[in-house]
Amino acid sequence: MAMTLESVARQEGVKRVTCSAREDAVEFFAKLGFVNQGEITTPTTTPIRHFLMIKPVATLDDILHRGDWCAQLQQAWYEHIPLSEKMGVRIQQYTGQKFITTMPETGNQNPHHTLFAGSLFSLATLTGWGLIWLMLRERHLGGTIILADAHIRYSKPISGKPHAVADLGALSGDLDRLARGRKARVQMQVEIFGDETPGAVFEGTYIVLPAKPFGPYEEGGNEEE
Repeated sequence: MAMTLESVARQEGVKRVTCSAREDAVEFFAKLGFVNQGEITTPTTTPIRHFLMIKPVATLDDILHRGDWCAQLQQAWYEHIPLSEKMGVRIQQYTGQKFITTMPETGNQNPHHTLFAGSLFSLATLTGWGLIWLMLRERHLGGTIILADAHIRYSKPISGKPHAVADLGALSGDLDRLARGRKARVQMQVEIFGDETPGAVFEGTYIVLPAKPFGPYEEGGNEEE
């Protein structure tokens, strides 16, 4: 529910979300990214202490390169891969060289209060997929991206706010095959961090099928007339 409300707030151009949290809920809201601004001291009708919690609403305005494409990509994820929205997956940055995604801790933790392995695998898969999608746009190509094989190595349990990083330097393959109507194979490495500390490395092999003529990029087309 919190992720849905934040998504609506972002669409409406809201800059921050403010709430009054009961004392026993402060930790929960902190995990969602809210900052405790202190106890609310105005008279209340309840003896329970309340605290003012504020969270800036992250937007795609701070993305350094092709924020418009990133907005299309994130919307395509939410529409075609509903799990991504339920997980709260969000594009954090794209520089043309590096692609970074993140998600909240809350809702993606295991019973040990570290990040759930399945959520981390999904985040890494989408991050690799997303960088390939952006590379196709950069080269004016289209195609259907499919994960063919993948594995992930965890060096330790991951806690804190996670983010996944995919870099063009860790990508290998020949996307230009698509221009000749042939499928392309791309290998990608994605690093996963928790509170800026590395914790896992994902390696995936993606197959990109040639574009559907005249279809939208989000659905594997080339949008050419």
